[in-house]
Amino acid sequence: FIAKGCEWVLNARLADARFFFEDDVRRSLESRLPELEKLTFQDKLGSYRLKTARIQELAESIAVGVGRADLVEAVRTASLLSKADLTTQLVKESTDLQGIMGGIYARRERHPDSVWKAIYDQYRPSSATDDPPRKAAGAILSLADRFDSLAGLFRLGLTPTGSKDPYGLRRAALGVVSIAIARNWRID
Repeated sequence: FIAKGCEWVLNARLADARFFFEDDVRRSLESRLPELEKLTFQDKLGSYRLKTARIQELAESIAVGVGRADLVEAVRTASLLSKADLTTQLVKESTDLQGIMGGIYARRERHPDSVWKAIYDQYRPSSATDDPPRKAAGAILSLADRFDSLAGLFRLGLTPTGSKDPYGLRRAALGVVSIAIARNWRID
């Protein structure tokens, strides 16, 4: 009886996921960019559209700074599309899939491996035990996103206190260190 109930719930969730996925892929990630204007990253730091513009600029500089100027075009595209999946039905329904679905959608749209894998891995590492991004472009995108959050939120005085870290700044900083060590990159 319990197994049947669980099966029913699971089938319903999977049917919803399939519906959302099929609806999401009717539009490209790029077509979703204007919707990022309506999603606020942080009141004083603006929308996710503004954040992606800052990430794009940072990612290009980081690529050059770590000696990977060959990835500038890939990180430019990945940065531009990095938050577009936040506007999809599947990610709205299951926020754990942010980044992952963006990578999957970018792959379906035939973006180069360096672009879709960077989007897919942008939130890695998500914890102290998680692996860093698999490829250099993903590491660069992840660093740019984290640097943007760290600099912007610290500038606003939204620093962690005691056991409280509502913006995950400690995790972001540890991610930066983890990526730099894993890649053997020296970052000023």
